[in-house]
Amino acid sequence: MLADENKVIASRAAKQGVPVVWEQYEAMPHCFAMMLEGLEGGKMFFVSWSKFCREVVADPGQVKTNGTFVTAKKLDRRRVNVEKLADFLPDDVVKRRMDEARDRRLKGKEHEGKDLPRL
Repeated sequence: MLADENKVIASRAAKQGVPVVWEQYEAMPHCFAMMLEGLEGGKMFFVSWSKFCREVVADPGQVKTNGTFVTAKKLDRRRVNVEKLADFLPDDVVKRRMDEARDRRLKGKEHEGKDLPRL
């Protein structure tokens, strides 16, 4: 559910020069590695996450923007351009959807954000 929203934020940050390390696992729910930690994809995630944590703490200046998409079945790693993650979603559409979501919340039509449309 959060993939589109995260793509917009990551893409915008990368375009502004913020180092972004993007890793997306195909067809996996939020926090999948904690729920499915015995599966190879979960193990792969924790190896990657711990490597990132070590590197950013040891030398934050060395972290460079890079993106990876991990396929569901074979766990193949494919490079992605982080700056182009949200190119499919024009800024005017993002703004309109954000405004609509805000208006629904203010009118009391949203409950815990579960009815929010994906970007």
